[in-house]
Amino acid sequence: MRGARAATLLITAFVVAGCAATAASVSISSSTPTCTASQLRATYLQPRVAAAGQLVAAIRLDDPGAACRLFGYPGVSLVDGAGRQIGRPATRQPAAPAGIRPVSVGPGNSAFVELRTERADTATSCTPPSAAVRVYPPDDTTSLDAKPVSLRICGGLFIAGPVTSRSPFP
Repeated sequence: MRGARAATLLITAFVVAGCAATAASVSISSSTPTCTASQLRATYLQPRVAAAGQLVAAIRLDDPGAACRLFGYPGVSLVDGAGRQIGRPATRQPAAPAGIRPVSVGPGNSAFVELRTERADTATSCTPPSAAVRVYPPDDTTSLDAKPVSLRICGGLFIAGPVTSRSPFP
């Protein structure tokens, strides 16, 4: 029952976040190239939000060079110090199609990926802590790591939202 309640609250939170992201979308030229892992830098944003038994974190993606664009969902997983995957990769957060927009990344512009899991103090089980979060940008088969990151998948719940232009943290 607790897992179902957490999942319902989680889906509600992401739908609301998706609607907010729609209002902040920016027009991006179709000639702007797609971002690749090799040109991006990933930074883990420490969780500051814990609501309804959930831990909310984020990955910020930056491109210190020329502008590029991201659209859709990244692949996200936790890895240990040897680069081995811990647990299952994050599942995709359902979002209304109108809430998924291209995001321009470059000097002065960042993209964000919201991550959610259960809080360790409310979960029945957790994975060992990670050393990094591995991110596969949308439409890319290569990855980049945000580290150091000590994050655990708790309660079997690990969800990543689509790339947005807004940080989940105010």
